[in-house]
Amino acid sequence: MASSSTSHAGAGHPPEVEGREGGRQGGRGPAPGSAWVKFRATQVLGGSAAGVFSSIPPEILQKENSDQEKEAAEVEGSARRMGDLIWRAEGVPPPDFAVISDELGPSLRAELYIFTLKPSEPVLREVRIRGPRRRSVQEARKDGCEMKRIAFLTALNDNGTFEKVQACARELALVQWSPADLVGEDVEESAERRLPEFTTATQAEKFKEQQQSVSSLREWIYSKQEEQLERFQPSGPSWSLAGQAMAVPRLPGVWYVHERQREGGRPLPMLFFNASSGKYYRVPHGSAGTWTQTGTPHQPESHPITIVHSVLCQPSESGRKDDLAVALVDLPRTAQALKQPMPFIEKPASLFVLVDGLRSNTAAAEFCAKRFHSQILPKLSCRWDPLEDHELLAIINESLEALDHALLESSARYAGCSIALALLLGRRLIVGTLGSCRAVLSRRLTGPLQQAKGAAKPTQWQPRTLASGENGRTPQVAAAERRRLLSAKSPLDFEAARCLHAASASSEALASQPGDAERIILRVNRAAHPFAALGLTAVGTQGGVPVARQALADCEELLAPAKANPALRAAAEAASARVREAAAEVEAIMSMDMYVTQLLAELYYLIDEENGIPSPKRAAAMLGVQPGCGEAAAQAGIDRRYRALFSQLAAVSPDHARRSFRILDELADAASRPVASPAFWMPSGDRSTSVTRALGFRDMKRQRPLVGLELSTEILRLEDGAYCLMLVTDGARSVSEARLGEIASVHGGRPKAACLRIATEGAPGAPGEAVGTISIFLEVGEGAEGSSKASTEAAAKALQPDAKKRKVETVNPGGKRRVRVSSLLLKFEGVGVSDSLARRKAPPGRTQADAERELLQVLEALHAEPKEGEAKDLPHRFAAKCSELSDCKSATNKPHADLGWTNEGQFGKEFDAATFDLQVGCLSDIVITPRGAHIFYRLA
Repeated sequence: MASSSTSHAGAGHPPEVEGREGGRQGGRGPAPGSAWVKFRATQVLGGSAAGVFSSIPPEILQKENSDQEKEAAEVEGSARRMGDLIWRAEGVPPPDFAVISDELGPSLRAELYIFTLKPSEPVLREVRIRGPRRRSVQEARKDGCEMKRIAFLTALNDNGTFEKVQACARELALVQWSPADLVGEDVEESAERRLPEFTTATQAEKFKEQQQSVSSLREWIYSKQEEQLERFQPSGPSWSLAGQAMAVPRLPGVWYVHERQREGGRPLPMLFFNASSGKYYRVPHGSAGTWTQTGTPHQPESHPITIVHSVLCQPSESGRKDDLAVALVDLPRTAQALKQPMPFIEKPASLFVLVDGLRSNTAAAEFCAKRFHSQILPKLSCRWDPLEDHELLAIINESLEALDHALLESSARYAGCSIALALLLGRRLIVGTLGSCRAVLSRRLTGPLQQAKGAAKPTQWQPRTLASGENGRTPQVAAAERRRLLSAKSPLDFEAARCLHAASASSEALASQPGDAERIILRVNRAAHPFAALGLTAVGTQGGVPVARQALADCEELLAPAKANPALRAAAEAASARVREAAAEVEAIMSMDMYVTQLLAELYYLIDEENGIPSPKRAAAMLGVQPGCGEAAAQAGIDRRYRALFSQLAAVSPDHARRSFRILDELADAASRPVASPAFWMPSGDRSTSVTRALGFRDMKRQRPLVGLELSTEILRLEDGAYCLMLVTDGARSVSEARLGEIASVHGGRPKAACLRIATEGAPGAPGEAVGTISIFLEVGEGAEGSSKASTEAAAKALQPDAKKRKVETVNPGGKRRVRVSSLLLKFEGVGVSDSLARRKAPPGRTQADAERELLQVLEALHAEPKEGEAKDLPHRFAAKCSELSDCKSATNKPHADLGWTNEGQFGKEFDAATFDLQVGCLSDIVITPRGAHIFYRLA
């Protein structure tokens, strides 16, 4: 290193002239007489190089980074073995699982991580599958090991790993582990999280450790050069180079970080990428400060899809608006505003939710409509990997479960609601229905999305009901529902009556039956507990087992004539079986303890008398406390009066033991509620329901699960073409699937008109009910856009002969866009803006709904065959309608009743949105502006 002076020497460390003895290359130093000067490493490389010449023996030095990698390889090698099974896929980490906490319950469950590396797509993928909820960590670990074992076995055969593990997870939900099962290696702490994990360190901390592991300046320089070599680039958006002060995994290489925003606004590392090794790292679930390898993040695509939609929630005749809808067309923007960014999600990404209030109340529907997006967005935001279909379904189901859990704790807990939802991610459409809502998808078979010719027959759309099989349920949901209803001992006459009751049949209902046999059948069918099935009162149980046997004999005697009657035989035999089962249960409990039997009967009959929902006064009296006593006092009342006694039930009847404590919890909830608190909504009159799956209905879920949360789902991959998805509530049940396809055919591309037609036809079929619907039209693919452009040219030719003379302009001399449209305007009461173009005032009594219905009739008349004497082409027919009906002065302009050339911004944003995106020669949807309700026809 040459220098003409020694001014570079550090303070306190004068330069040293190096002689031949201290030189390199066999003791030879610089040539004599030269101006060579010897510098310290700290003087050349700065203070960061201090200590690179270590005098500590290598055998006691801290481990090098390469040693850390070797140690990680050894840990992964041990994770590749599971008993006699060996994971042989090179370059692919073995399956691993962790036990995670679930906010519902609270409970625990195993989450299995499976890695794949497809030859056609050489990137590492990580897929997650969750097991059932468990009460103990040992049970969850047992589930994790079972799923992991299946993953090892199927990977050896390369035969449907994901499907087999999913099937295993479903089977585990039906398994109850015994104490004998929960022993051995499968339930030990070492069974989970076996893949290597790395602690973090800043660049300065890593350097201090590294400088002790080299013995010369040359080694240090070479190691630094190797670390800084970038061989790979991260996948996905929003990556940044990790700063010197950022703590990164304790491994060599160049690090990139993907951060997300916390609630307080501070950034939080979400992913790390090592540009030297090409590996990605994430935080293990439930851990902090450690990182483990993960799959390659998704590189999102933007697909050519056009979305137009409309929402209509029409109140009932009484004015009650039971239905609500949420449409988040630009889901990433909504997520960004709520600090839940989704940079790795396919685009477009949209979410549509339609909620139908049950029990003649909107409390549950409003609760769910306002909160569903807050449940699903965090689950989508925290994912960076390409989501498999089953993972998306799991996210939707978990979001609904969390929403239902929150609803059951709210003041709307006894209300209920059905729901239909649609999630669009790129070309993937996920649709789910729960309860009485429907989803119907129609696909256009031929022709453009919007009709260009006035007299042409509408294009055909083929409808299909989604997310439903027999009786509105997919086979998997139907099977799960049957198991749940069977375990809950649902009413035997449910299929015939389509009605679920939380309580036994009332004395009034029994008295209404024509004969003794019919009365016994109804009593047994609707019995909510074995005492009601036998007709034993709480006082009557004091007679013991003989009384129960006599009650059974009396029932059998009264049912005997019914068994001989062909019309009643099936019902009588089912009732007889239920009575015998009830008698066996009661005898078993009586044989254990008569006093416990009487207390249990009193508890069950209290729920019957309260129609499934205990009042605070009755609940407090049952527990021996005062109303509004608080949770602690109510639980003390349970401990004092019932806990020890009902715990004995588990020995002879675990089901009744669990149910008794669930009822006691409901009593404690009612008794502890503050007297001065806002009143909870309570259903009045008949509290039965005709749905077996819904959100809410605490009285039909917490005591026994008569109503479940099984969501029917379906996933489609949209090909090029036009689609119409309609979500409709039960108020439109009279509108058939075929009719919805016809509506899509007539109103293709006009979702508001489609919603109005559905509501208009659905209301008479469900008198007194509200009607809700969402209509979504999708144009998918570049080819679909091309067909629309071709139809535009064909529509322009239909404007003969004036189209030949008119030059179509898109901008004015000032550079602003402009259009030429005809407008059919209907004013209605409440439009208060001054309108210089008004032809006349709104007729007295015309509401916005009236104006929209009238415009709907106009649209449908324009699409029908022209009547005798009417013009054949659409522009002249539309001009005639304007002249007859429009409240705008433009109706008097000849020949097309148009507004002339209109510049962008001249009539407001509503006008611009409806007309500038409208194709030439096409009719718009029904549009509401400050002037009133419109239909536009674009001339140029």
